[in-house]
Amino acid sequence: MGKYYKKIVPLLDNVFSKQAKNISSAAKLVATTIKKDGLVYVFGSGHSHMIIEELFYRAGGLANVQPIFIEPLMLHDGAINSTKLEAMPNYVNSHLKKYNIKANDLLLVVSNSGRNSTNIDVALWARKAKAKVIVITSLAYTHSDLPTHPSKKYLYNFGDVVIDNNVPIGDSILSNPLLKTKFAPASTAINIMIIQSIVSEAIELSLKNKVIPHVFLSGNLKGGKEHNHKIIEKYAKRVPPLK
Repeated sequence: MGKYYKKIVPLLDNVFSKQAKNISSAAKLVATTIKKDGLVYVFGSGHSHMIIEELFYRAGGLANVQPIFIEPLMLHDGAINSTKLEAMPNYVNSHLKKYNIKANDLLLVVSNSGRNSTNIDVALWARKAKAKVIVITSLAYTHSDLPTHPSKKYLYNFGDVVIDNNVPIGDSILSNPLLKTKFAPASTAINIMIIQSIVSEAIELSLKNKVIPHVFLSGNLKGGKEHNHKIIEKYAKRVPPLK
């Protein structure tokens, strides 16, 4: 427990100090999307799909979030198969047809390795629609191997803003001489810090510019359900998973 804390805190500090400018740039894109009444699309495969859930329908979070849930790319629908599918070029294209991303929208895509084809294909799809793209990835992890996408490029090549989470290659940060493999991944803790920093900064920027963003309350607070119901009615047609 103490070892993990001592390892994760410097990594968080490192991201905050070295990536503050990029996080701020990402927040400006989100604030612009709010001002234009656009949607923030979020995508990640494998364990990165947890970032989608962290942003979607979240107490204290933005309401204009459109999650891209593709179940075969999530672990509950077959872990081994999800790993296979996320590496397949063009696999996501048929799934993306039900999403009507536009130029005033934004895509936030998370991938630690930055090499899997699904993430790159989603980024290409957003860029084709002239939507801005925010990429959260580990550049060290990315450059540890050759690209596998047919474009011969990495995910970060398609980002308008790229945030390096500085997660080490392989993700795990602890070791023990009695175990051959490293353990205790860092990416989830760091990625959540990054996205919540982006959102909180975007909300502050919006308010500074006299734009009031729609933010969910906890349903367990008095008046929370009523507050959220009004917001859901506004976005339900554009964000079907809300209902």
